[in-house]
Amino acid sequence: LISDELRRRRIITEQTERQIAATIEDLRRLSLDDPTAATIELKRALQNLELMTDLIPEVHRQLIRRLEELQIEIRNQLDRQEQIARLAAELLSQIEAEARLNAEAAQREEDLEMLLDRVRALMEEGRHGVPGAFLRAEDVARHAVAIAPESGSAAEADAYLEPGVKDFNLSSDVGILRGFYAQQGGLFPSLDPNGS
Repeated sequence: LISDELRRRRIITEQTERQIAATIEDLRRLSLDDPTAATIELKRALQNLELMTDLIPEVHRQLIRRLEELQIEIRNQLDRQEQIARLAAELLSQIEAEARLNAEAAQREEDLEMLLDRVRALMEEGRHGVPGAFLRAEDVARHAVAIAPESGSAAEADAYLEPGVKDFNLSSDVGILRGFYAQQGGLFPSLDPNGS
């Protein structure tokens, strides 16, 4: 009877060893695609193995240890995937933020270029004797410099703020500027139309 019982235990143990080996391979493959599902399946396999009472004790302990080692391996893999996902999300966020900044900078430069075109046009009008043109050109140039002082367009606009270019009759130009404000609805808000 003892030898029959031992033979039965050996047979069950050998069958279980083969099952556990196959389970480990299946769970390793599953963990590559879905480590969470692999963790759930592994926990179930470990619980079932721990409840088995017909195995040779030493082999039983070895099989449990193999599943526990796999459990640690899959948990580490899951941690690595989560870390990679977190780093990827941070990188994507940085790329998106940089793209937004680049788009904003491009739009600001486009706006500045339009202001600079306006300054050039007003300066040309001033050279042809249009009253108030120099003062309006100066105001637009100041507005451009205030938007982005480090910009190339703003630097060019800033050149129009040199004292030598403001060669006009101040009192006459201010009076004309007040009329211009009334017509344009305060196109250049950085200059106070009620000033003198």
